[in-house]
This record gives sequence, C-alpha cells and structure tokens, in this order.
Amino acid sequence: MQIKFIPCKETNYGGTRNLGNVKYLVVHYTAGNNDTATNNGIYFSRNDVGASAHYFVDENEVVLSVPENIVAWHCGANFYYHDKCRNSNSIGIEICTKKDKNGVYYLDTKAMDDAALLVWELMEKYKIPLSNVIRHYDVTHKKCPAPMVGEGESLWKLFKERIMEVPERIFDDVPSDAWYAD
Repeated sequence: MQIKFIPCKETNYGGTRNLGNVKYLVVHYTAGNNDTATNNGIYFSRNDVGASAHYFVDENEVVLSVPENIVAWHCGANFYYHDKCRNSNSIGIEICTKKDKNGVYYLDTKAMDDAALLVWELMEKYKIPLSNVIRHYDVTHKKCPAPMVGEGESLWKLFKERIMEVPERIFDDVPSDAWYAD
C-alpha cells in the first residue's frame, strides 16, 4: 500500500510516544461530502483545528497526516466509555465520506476496502487483535463513524470481516497447487 505524507500542523497534535504502547486502532469518518484523503491532509496541514488523525483514506489513496510515533488528537473526551483506549495508545484512521441524494453519509466500498487493508497492516505491525479495532463511538459515544453506528452496526461488522479477509485477497492470485502456495 502506497502512502502519501502530508504533515499535520503542529498545533493539532500532541508529543511523541513509545510505539510499544500502541494497542488500539480507532476508525472514524470525515463527515464531508466527496472529500478526499489529500484534501483532508492539506486542510489539517494549514489550519488550527485542535484535532487530528494519523491517516485519511479514500477510494484512491491513503494519506499519513500525523506520524505514528506522535499522539494524534482523534478520540479525546471529557468522559470515556472505553476504559483503556486513549489518544496516547491508539492510531486514528479517518475514512472519507460521501452523501447520498437524501444527504445521508455513506462510505465508498473501495475506501472501506483500502481502510481495511491499512487496518490489517497496522494490526500486523503492532500485534493488535481484532477486538482492539474499534470505532470512535466505542470510546466516547460520539456518532462516529456515523454510517457504522446505530442502524449501521451491520456495516461495522462487515468492515471487521473485510479486515480479516485481507490476507486472502492479497494472495488470491497464487495457484493452490504451486510449491510456494503455503
């Protein structure tokens, strides 16, 4: 997976951290209509918004905005519903959104697939179990990512299934009878 780096403005994130403390991956949505990973990266690089995410994902690309060894401000709250996940021990991943003709946010299938691949790669890198891949909603009860909360619970379940299917998709072109199939 190729990742473009557009550095976030320093006023939008915290200090450095020990990457050994990364235990959670938190999925968000951008709540924009037809926005892109690049546009979000540029926005957060130029504006003081007091928030950030490590990654932005759309149907065409992935943008790294805050390096993984830096604390992004993506799931902080005055009150937490999750007893352990915090900005300091998680990586924030924003999936870019679209709106349908009724003004309801939805996630592009390709953007979800790319986000699932990114999540899988980060799970492998940091040895994070699927149970620690959570939504912003699970941490603070903010309706984020909205298409995966409430009536969208089935989409969240489908997304987590897609994460676990990533290795199969990566290697689906290997002939099953080849010596290198295993």
